[in-house]
Amino acid sequence: MNAKNNAPAPLPSWDELAARPELVDTAGRYLDQIACVLRPASVTNLDSTLRAFVAFLLECAPEVTSMNQINRQHIVVPDRVKDPLIQRNLHIGHTSASSLTNNTPTVN
Repeated sequence: MNAKNNAPAPLPSWDELAARPELVDTAGRYLDQIACVLRPASVTNLDSTLRAFVAFLLECAPEVTSMNQINRQHIVVPDRVKDPLIQRNLHIGHTSASSLTNNTPTVN
């Protein structure tokens, strides 16, 4: 939260997430692929969702260095971090907690 106006902090940029280059590279390739078939607004939404997820992994699962290491424990968000994640995503345009789940892409 931004102490000045109680707004959630903005999402980090991809450059700010460079501590996990393999995660960033995989997400970038995925976004490039979906940009060929989805509307620009959908790609923008998924970009924000992936940045939020990579930021979450950096903070809450520092052992994860690649998408292949993600398992159910990383996807089922613990209660201790649900509220900040939901607040952040409400700030970027999601309308409910269920939309956060529904808008999370599958990365293969």
